[in-house]
Amino acid sequence: MTAHAYVRDVFCMVDKVDEDATIDGGMVTLLPGEAVAWHITAADGLDPAAFAAPNVLRCANDLKR
Repeated sequence: MTAHAYVRDVFCMVDKVDEDATIDGGMVTLLPGEAVAWHITAADGLDPAAFAAPNVLRCANDLKR
């Protein structure tokens, strides 16, 4: 993931896709142009795009007042 704007507290909730999935990272904050790469281990046959779904890949910017 590469940020195009300031992104605060990005977190991928892999257990929403597969309860046994693991990820090698945690919450990060990115400035424009910064990037992060996480490695996810999950069951075979899952669509990798599922881990980028709006209810899985979240950030504090998503919070509404």
